[in-house]
Amino acid sequence: MDSPTETGAEKRLQAEVEGLRARLQEEREGTHAFVAMMAHELRTPIGAILMWAHVLRMGRPDDREAALNAIETSARAQSDMIGRLLEVTRAMARRLRLAAVLIDLVGPVRSAVEEMKSAVTAAAVRLKVSVMPGPIMVRGDALRLKDMVVSLLKHAVQVTPVGGTVAVEAAQGDGVVRVVVRDTGPRLSVEEATHLFTPFRLAGEPLNQHRGRGGLGLDLPFVGLLAELHGGTVTANSPPSGPGCAITLQIPLARLP
Repeated sequence: MDSPTETGAEKRLQAEVEGLRARLQEEREGTHAFVAMMAHELRTPIGAILMWAHVLRMGRPDDREAALNAIETSARAQSDMIGRLLEVTRAMARRLRLAAVLIDLVGPVRSAVEEMKSAVTAAAVRLKVSVMPGPIMVRGDALRLKDMVVSLLKHAVQVTPVGGTVAVEAAQGDGVVRVVVRDTGPRLSVEEATHLFTPFRLAGEPLNQHRGRGGLGLDLPFVGLLAELHGGTVTANSPPSGPGCAITLQIPLARLP
């Protein structure tokens, strides 16, 4: 007859096994949903290319320039999606190389803000910027750091309604630099915040669909992977009440001699 201790240990082990089985099933379903979404998203530009190629074959001179522009746009969109997919898989396998150097993070943050100004204007939202005077020295890849902030701003602009506000803040303290991007879009549940940066999960699921995801949904997961490669983290949360979300990118400050 089993002792109470053995019975308790068996129950704990069984609970762990059931938890792992449920997690595996969840990941499997998420992967299947992502593959379905990827097929749909990649088929869309292919359809446009085929349609405009048919127009070119008809030989109408007036349609030639429009057809060539549409084909180029669709091909670039497909190339961008495939490129991001390859980058994410390389980052997950730790095969993505960073050109890490000692750099003032203020530069990449301000470059990202400048790059997004036209999108902010087109979306009719307000942009607030609060970046502490530099230098904020980190060791990282300048281009990747800028791309991370661009992706966070792009997401914030995408989910913020007309007349809303997107804010970006950058400050250092306690050995780290924190870049916080806030939006006034729909709030996140705890579950959504937990999985917002999980690769291959959100793209094909209804989870977080109200926050305006598009394409393969890999931009924010890629930010999470790049943050890890820089020795940092990225987290998301919504206030206890009211709309909006704050995404915080945290990178260790460089140790200077």
